[in-house]
Amino acid sequence: MTTKIRKQRQNERHDQTLVIQEISRLWKLSDESEHRYYNDLADEIRAEYKSQYLEYRATGTFTPSDSFVRVGNFWTHRRSHEKSRLEKELAGYDTVVFPPRPSEFDDEYRKRELESKRRRKLKLKGLDPNISHADDGGGGGGKSSEEGESSV
Repeated sequence: MTTKIRKQRQNERHDQTLVIQEISRLWKLSDESEHRYYNDLADEIRAEYKSQYLEYRATGTFTPSDSFVRVGNFWTHRRSHEKSRLEKELAGYDTVVFPPRPSEFDDEYRKRELESKRRRKLKLKGLDPNISHADDGGGGGGKSSEEGESSV
């Protein structure tokens, strides 16, 4: 569904939270037969994956699925007569081309990337990323004045 919604909204900024809310709304509006179809599909894919996983753990290889195929970032039935309306629609997409991030969001994106890298480095050092540390380049001193100073 994410692919379908992104295809429909190619010129809008992608917000996965809003997409999930839309998918949830659509799920609530769909009928019981559609719920059953997708729950059964998920169960079948899960069972196949478990079988392939066990085969891989035992032999180092696995037999590719006869029933399912990965198309882009979703799994679908291999045989077209078993596909749902949504699967058939998604299979008809050449590709989903998403527009580049608008330039006004570049600074925000860079800041988030830098903060993410800083937090990752601190985690690797075994430090709490939620606390300012002297050597993290975050500008904090690490200790509060009460902790690090004593009266002379």
